[in-house]
Amino acid sequence: MEPTLQLPKEIAEHYARHGVDRVEEYLVGDRGAASRFVRLNPRYAKEETLSLLRRELAASSSTTS
Repeated sequence: MEPTLQLPKEIAEHYARHGVDRVEEYLVGDRGAASRFVRLNPRYAKEETLSLLRRELAASSSTTS
């Protein structure tokens, strides 16, 4: 699929500086296949944060099913 979106030069340069590529394809393409991630704040205990996220995920999964 050819992207039909042209990002402004400043935004394209920002993504390029940070090693992010194919942004246009993501914006006009199938977003269901996009990767998802969670960034953990190192100021908080990793295991406690993961436990809270797992509970929230389970709760949101049970309400959307």
